[in-house]
Amino acid sequence: MILKQKTFIFETMQTAIATPHRGFLLTSAAWKEVPELLCLEIPKIGEQLNQAIKFQDFGEAVSSVLFIAVMVPASHDDHRNDCRYNLKKKQIKIVYKLDYDFVMTASVSQFRAYFIEVLIGKLKQLHKQKAISDFDTVGLADAICALSERVFH
Repeated sequence: MILKQKTFIFETMQTAIATPHRGFLLTSAAWKEVPELLCLEIPKIGEQLNQAIKFQDFGEAVSSVLFIAVMVPASHDDHRNDCRYNLKKKQIKIVYKLDYDFVMTASVSQFRAYFIEVLIGKLKQLHKQKAISDFDTVGLADAICALSERVFH
C-alpha cells in the first residue's frame, strides 16, 4: 500500500511539474521512510496559500512558485538545492533538501511551520541574490509569514 501511494505521489508530482500553472505548486520528492502524512501536507499548504494570496498583488513578473521539498537521508547527496527565477515561465522554482532528521521526528504542525519557514527564507534569499523586476518577492514572503501566523501554527 505504501509503495503504491508513493508511486502515485511521484507520478502526481511529475505531472504537476510538467503542466503550466499559476499560483503555488508545492510538492515533494521523499525517501520511502518519510511519513506519507507529511508528504500530503505539502500540497495542502499550497492550496491554502493559493486561496489566500494572489501573485498579481505583488507585480506582473511572477505567476507561480514551484517548490519541490526533497526529503531524503543526509547520505543521499545527489540532490542539490536550487532557487531560481525563470523569466519565460514567470516562475520561481525552489528545490530544497529539508532537514531529514527533523522531518522524521516532527509532528504535522511542526512540519508545517518548518516548511513555511523554509519557503519564506528561500524567497528572501532569492531576492538578495537577484531582485526580480516588477515583482515584490519580499512582500510575497511577508504575506506568507502573516498568513502563517494565522493558519499554519
